[in-house]
Amino acid sequence: MDKEETALKRSMKTLILLGVLALFIGGYYLVSSLTQTQSVTEEEGAFALSDISLDTLAGMSWTRDETEYHFVQNEEGLWEKSDDAAFPVNQEALEALAEDLTGLEATRRLENVGELADYGLEEPVFSLTAQLSDGSSLTYAMGDETAFADGYYMSVSNEEGVLYIVEDSLDDLFSDNLTALAQLEEIPEAESYDRLVVGTALDATYVDDSVSLDPAQHWYVTGTSEALDGDALEGLADALNGLTWQELVEYNASQDALAQYGLTDAATALSLLSGEETQRSVLIGAEDDNGDFYARLPDSSMVYLVSSDSVSDLLDAGVETLFEPTLVGLPADNLSRMTFALSGSAQERVVERTVSQAEAAEETAEEAEPTEDVETTEEAETGEDVETIEEVEVFTVDGVEADAQTVKDAYALLTALEGTARVEDNADGECLLEVSVLGDAGQSLTVRFLSYDVDSYLASTGGDYALLVPASDVDTLIRSLRQLP
Repeated sequence: MDKEETALKRSMKTLILLGVLALFIGGYYLVSSLTQTQSVTEEEGAFALSDISLDTLAGMSWTRDETEYHFVQNEEGLWEKSDDAAFPVNQEALEALAEDLTGLEATRRLENVGELADYGLEEPVFSLTAQLSDGSSLTYAMGDETAFADGYYMSVSNEEGVLYIVEDSLDDLFSDNLTALAQLEEIPEAESYDRLVVGTALDATYVDDSVSLDPAQHWYVTGTSEALDGDALEGLADALNGLTWQELVEYNASQDALAQYGLTDAATALSLLSGEETQRSVLIGAEDDNGDFYARLPDSSMVYLVSSDSVSDLLDAGVETLFEPTLVGLPADNLSRMTFALSGSAQERVVERTVSQAEAAEETAEEAEPTEDVETTEEAETGEDVETIEEVEVFTVDGVEADAQTVKDAYALLTALEGTARVEDNADGECLLEVSVLGDAGQSLTVRFLSYDVDSYLASTGGDYALLVPASDVDTLIRSLRQLP
């Protein structure tokens, strides 16, 4: 046998031996792995994760969204922020978290656990450290959700090789941000109010009268007889009374910081008052990057965010957009007298409405058909005539009785007029129509319709403002008034 053949045989033997060795090594690790897997024991039941109680829990710390949370109990048993004792801690919120932590229970207990990475615990999804009154601490770590989605793997630092499966996610239990864990100031609720103030743009008062010849209650520009849109004002007042904080930004802002938030002299005060007494007031400052607004209470250094949706309508409020569009809101049934003068006519015409009472005889009970909804009177039972009182409405034009429906139709055109814009302009245009209305309760109002442009007339009630009304609507009213007898 030559040397080359001998070397070849030796190489073959070496390769065979190496293969056998690899099989032995692989088998060893396979057996070891199976042995380790088989050595994990699982027990079902109710297992407390530790013997920590509310009496022995002295502190809790965790990290969320790169923010560190560390709260401890002081000598008085109150929770405080470890690095800032002045932080206004919401005691109820921290007590609830403490109860959640000390009350944690597992439904299963695993022993002889090997690789924590298999359970998502090499880099836990969430971890929390509990400080105890004796100076020791425990760390709870939460890993992956189980394959059957019936819980989460949890480890406790003082139990090596032991894991628990808990139904509640520790990550969810401790999901509150600092805003939720802070004791926020309450915005005083206005149980009753009759005035709404928005900075310098709006000062409106709720008055129970009929200055605008409308029997309903109205909002007015404070100190004037200028009526405002009641429905819109009620909506704004409700929005302010329901305003809530969205987020705590800073709890002890300096004057420089308040200035940066726009919460000093530049702030807009939103206030609900009862007379001169403020019931609820919030200062609104600058916008943040998301379009929401910084806010605070007067005389407070706590800065919050309020949502844009909750205050945008209030901040946009002003007399220019909240004017009452109806010029004359008095129903025809409450009209006593109307006088009007048309352009080109020197004569003022007078429309009067009177109501008198008259007796009317109805059918006797024997002749009338009985109905289930009408009670039978003693007179009706005897067969006597039943007398009722009814109102008789009469309209006169310049003292001559006129058709009531014709007059009402003309008056309806007046009450249907609505302004399209408010202008602080009482132009000296030609007066096309002047109408004065007197209500049966003594209410009175005079409206002058002046030429303005091709599309609009100016309706003035004698104040510092006037409303633009469609010229075509006023022209229709004028034609109707001209046709009155």
